[in-house]
Amino acid sequence: PPGFESVIFSDEPGLGELGDNGGSTLTHRPDVTSPAVEAGDIGGTLFPVDPGSLDQRGASRLSGDEIDIGSVELVVDQVTLAVDPASVAEADGETVVTVTRSGAGSGAASVRLSTTVGTAGADDFTALDQTVEWADGETGAKTIDLFVTTDDAVEEAETLTVEIADEMNLEVGADSVEVTITDSTVVTPPTTTTTTTTTTTTTTTTTPPPVLSSDNSPPEITPGVQAPVAAGKDSVIVVIVEDIDGDDLEVKVTSADPSLLQVLKVEESVGNANQLTRPTYDITVRAGVGRSGTALLTVTASDGEVTTTKTLPVVVTNAELPATGSDGAERTGLIAALLIAVGGAFTFGSRRRRTS
Repeated sequence: PPGFESVIFSDEPGLGELGDNGGSTLTHRPDVTSPAVEAGDIGGTLFPVDPGSLDQRGASRLSGDEIDIGSVELVVDQVTLAVDPASVAEADGETVVTVTRSGAGSGAASVRLSTTVGTAGADDFTALDQTVEWADGETGAKTIDLFVTTDDAVEEAETLTVEIADEMNLEVGADSVEVTITDSTVVTPPTTTTTTTTTTTTTTTTTPPPVLSSDNSPPEITPGVQAPVAAGKDSVIVVIVEDIDGDDLEVKVTSADPSLLQVLKVEESVGNANQLTRPTYDITVRAGVGRSGTALLTVTASDGEVTTTKTLPVVVTNAELPATGSDGAERTGLIAALLIAVGGAFTFGSRRRRTS
């Protein structure tokens, strides 16, 4: 009826529990989707509201285009998206995606990040589909690594897009960032050969096809055999990482879905009776309680110049698995051999490696 412009009847008011939201009394804080948000009428005839008035807590009543109905005027936090660097070389292997929540931190909030192909294909990078969460009262920046793939093709710069696909309890500014992948392949320039005789001079110019520099050979990755890991338990996955030149290596491992399979640590193994001469790394993982499915682990190895990346599928199961020993973490049957070919002959020996 006329005069009741600021009255809403709803079976789902979208109000939080009665609690301390500031001020001297307990109040109900509306959710972002509550019908009470910006549902007031500053020009209402029966209950006129001064836009400069305060809510029950003593906070400003007008924070948007209209006032909210109820005891708390909702102020929604902002979220921003950035990628640094936004232009990444294949040889660098990765760039960093940052999402930042700013504001009062009222209520839990989250965003879901995803990637879409542009001129870059699906095999040029590791796709993202990951949720970033903030607890009630938490603000600030959170980061996710975006991995790009090194290949031996000579190609133009390629692009992909990182975007905020969904958000909860947040207002989004720019919801996408374009990322450029630049080529790292080294091409030998054309050569000129000149032949001179006593009577004539002949000049012959040849242009060979593009070839890779021997100092930047493409890596070779050979996956091994997978065995399931048990839900709710810690397990150890063994990978073999070898460098033909004997260079120091930096080995990184990330999980596409940490809630299904979380990477706890990566450390160089001392080997065992079957692998005394093979450089191995132990990846300690923890499978989510009650979870099952196929998790994707991304293993990246770099000698400082050449980087190789391999995605390893790991099955997480709720089924009871046979005991594998007395170690605190169960060692799975997954062994992957990552062979990094950087030129030269295959060599064995003691070599230092870096892990992270």
